Amino acid sequence: MLGGRLYKTALVNVGTDAIESLRTIRADICMLGVCSLHPEVGISVANLDEAHVKRAMIAGAAEVIGLATEAKLDTASNYVVDTIRALTYLVTAPSVSLDRLKTYTDLGLTIVQGV
Repeated sequence: MLGGRLYKTALVNVGTDAIESLRTIRADICMLGVCSLHPEVGISVANLDEAHVKRAMIAGAAEVIGLATEAKLDTASNYVVDTIRALTYLVTAPSVSLDRLKTYTDLGLTIVQGV
């Protein structure tokens, strides 16, 4: 577990200790839980501390896989984490229509519709 404080709402570690720990890690892949994803706003979250941690996770990864339910697509929260271009892949449910995903594929994302 990273250091820092536990942000109970999202069940993630936040704070300076968590960010410093992440700066020592170089990951091939980051599996990033996405709170909100919008074609123009990008990746965003409702908590500033969580945004800082997600930025550090993205910075330390060669590829970033965004994990998002359909309800999180085309939404924006208070704090921007990064642009959509930070993601290499977007994993979502197989029930999401290709029409709904077209904007994201047009932006260059590879879409994986999981089981």
